[in-house]
Amino acid sequence: MFLDLGAQRAVRKAGKRPPRPARDSRVAAAAASRVGLLLPQLDAAIPSRVHSADATVVNARVAHFLLEAGVVREVDVPRTWHDPLAICETALQRWLERHLGALRCFSPWFSLSLTCDEAPCDSIATSDPDGVCIRWGESEVLRWEVGDGLERIEKHEPGLGAAILAVLDRAASRLYPLFMPRTALDTASFLYWHGEDDESLALDEMCDTPEERESMRAEMVTLEAMREAFPSWALMPPSLSSASALLARMMSCANGCEVVQRTVALAAELAQLPSRAEYSPDEEGLFIGFGAVLCWRPEDLAMRISDDLAQYAWQDAYVDHSGEVLFSLDDPAQMRRWLRRMRPLLRGVAILDELIWTLVEGY
Repeated sequence: MFLDLGAQRAVRKAGKRPPRPARDSRVAAAAASRVGLLLPQLDAAIPSRVHSADATVVNARVAHFLLEAGVVREVDVPRTWHDPLAICETALQRWLERHLGALRCFSPWFSLSLTCDEAPCDSIATSDPDGVCIRWGESEVLRWEVGDGLERIEKHEPGLGAAILAVLDRAASRLYPLFMPRTALDTASFLYWHGEDDESLALDEMCDTPEERESMRAEMVTLEAMREAFPSWALMPPSLSSASALLARMMSCANGCEVVQRTVALAAELAQLPSRAEYSPDEEGLFIGFGAVLCWRPEDLAMRISDDLAQYAWQDAYVDHSGEVLFSLDDPAQMRRWLRRMRPLLRGVAILDELIWTLVEGY
């Protein structure tokens, strides 16, 4: 809560000269002018917003915590400021931008909130915050068509497109969640096939006649449709170990295609980075917090299946953020350790972003 104390400025409108007032009126006006009718002006040092005492104390605690953790530096504090929490939020955003760089495929968001006994605080007026929670996710889930790029690489070197996709698949599950072709296959089993490997059981349970069966098959996503939409190596990528071995061999030999060389270098570096599985949200609900949907072709099945998953999730509990971490306000060293561990992970997000962009735009 705050109170706006900004002074209003008088606006003088131009117009015709009024009639000459009577003598008594002129005397009264002269007396009034000697008293002065201008609105008072507040000194520039007086803040235009006044925070409640509770908010000020909590903001100061959070600011001290982030200062001790190393998030806020001396250069982050302007000469004049009124809200310490605003400075902390700006400093945290700058830290993220330094490690993420300029992204073109992702638009991640990060939020900082207060917690009470590891749960969100309802009101700082009725509770005593003892920690902070940082969450992150994707603010704008975009669709990127990577099929053409991967198939060109696969044609250039058999197995190489599949190897790069295996690295993407591993990053999607443990670094930055992506809706991959394999994710589309798993989701189709969950949404349409009652958890089975194909649609046979669903058709048996829903249809009484051969005509009903064929009609339902024509309208639903089938295993045959999935195999027509994606190559087999996209639905079942190779293991990360075999993919890394092939990438290492390709790195050691000269190759005339600059785009292939760049893609291999990005995938090889990405394969060596650690994951952040320990930061995935521990909440009940269907997960839909994907950073992007990787389509194979324009308007392909991945778009339909991802849309159907979102529609299904919105009917019940769902999770739309991809990571979170809790810190005690009494333990800034814990956050310092997290900042160090997050640096290579943020580097991984930046590489993943560039790799997808290269597959989409490089050809």
